[in-house]
Amino acid sequence: MPSVPVQPDATAPGFFIFCKRSPVPPSLDMMETLIHADVFFFVTTVAVVIVGALMVIALIYVITILARFKEMLARARAAGERIYSIYYFIRNIFKPLT
Repeated sequence: MPSVPVQPDATAPGFFIFCKRSPVPPSLDMMETLIHADVFFFVTTVAVVIVGALMVIALIYVITILARFKEMLARARAAGERIYSIYYFIRNIFKPLT
């Protein structure tokens, strides 16, 4: 008995399982792709804004720390100058004794 190719019935259940093309019309498939792209760009935008805000907050903390460090250096320099002047004062007191 010769085998006759059987044409699949598009109305049969499970027909689209074996098809390589999507049963969704191309216009709806393209709309779904655009929706996915919009969701991706929205999520990416939100993530960039959040990361940018966190970086600004971190930068403010770094600037505050550097300002406090600058104040500490100024105080240390002033204390060092006082110690230096006390040292020379005491040295000048005991220098004639040597």
